[in-house]
Amino acid sequence: MSRDLSAQRARVDWMKVVSVSMVRNEADIIETFVRYHCGIVDAMEIVDHASVDGTAQILEQLRAEGLPLRLATETGGAQDQSRVVTQAARRAAREDGADLIVPLDADEFLVAPGSAKVRDAVERLPADTDRYFQTHWVTYVPHAGDPPSEPNVLRRIRHRRESESGDFGKVIVPGKLLRDSSTTLKYGNHGVSRHGWIWHRKFERAPAEGLAVAHFPVRSVDQLIRKVLVGWPSNLARADRKGLQSGHWLALYERFRVGEVPAADELPALALAYYEGRVPAAPAVQLVLDPVPPPGAWFELRYGPAETVPLVTVLAAAMEQLARSLAQSGGSRVD
Repeated sequence: MSRDLSAQRARVDWMKVVSVSMVRNEADIIETFVRYHCGIVDAMEIVDHASVDGTAQILEQLRAEGLPLRLATETGGAQDQSRVVTQAARRAAREDGADLIVPLDADEFLVAPGSAKVRDAVERLPADTDRYFQTHWVTYVPHAGDPPSEPNVLRRIRHRRESESGDFGKVIVPGKLLRDSSTTLKYGNHGVSRHGWIWHRKFERAPAEGLAVAHFPVRSVDQLIRKVLVGWPSNLARADRKGLQSGHWLALYERFRVGEVPAADELPALALAYYEGRVPAAPAVQLVLDPVPPPGAWFELRYGPAETVPLVTVLAAAMEQLARSLAQSGGSRVD
């Protein structure tokens, strides 16, 4: 790790920061995600959701190096992210003594725009508060000038949208809130609430000043097809799904399932349309060259899947998980 944690612990005001994640079939980005954030947080809680593409093996190799990872597995077919990540966050708060908890997906990188001192910006957030903090998303978009053979997504995809169209963001939560068993992270890690038998309370939120989340949702044709064809059915199977949550996948799912495979040069438009459901007019969206720097020295990637797992293998595994979950529940979700 790039920071001297022993020196940090010697400080009276030292703060423990832990990230929590649920990941699935993220072999192309998971090592970059871990090595980057190990330069910022003190520990990472990662739950692997039945990956079959080598993600779990890469995580085990990273842990064997001595990186501060706590690994767990989720075998259910549905994308029960709220339940799984909330449980991981409670472990971080109760067992690890986390002062601040940062929920992140594998395609998200905590950044401090205009500064490389991400950890300093995190430590400026007060942990002794009953509010949670919200970052904003910064969407990174594939570009014709990207070096196609570069495996590190931070070195390959370096352009972002100049401005975002919506109020999308992720939360950072004081550990004290998650030591209470009634506190829950919302699906997608977009909010925090507290539930009782007959009551529901929303927490106040404050902006996470000086922080943002760099988001890389579209990285290759193969990655996008796998993400959507597995993600949308898994989302439909959630018992707590409301309306069209993750509905941005639906149009892509309808296209991919009938065999309409996008060309590589269509990826920028698909990335721009990822959350809008439509491709914005070209003059309306400008891209800015703004590479995400590492929190310390650049790191080299050491691991990766031995070979690309065929799409049919990924889909078959996901459908088997859904079928087993359905059999165990004795019923089904019907919209």
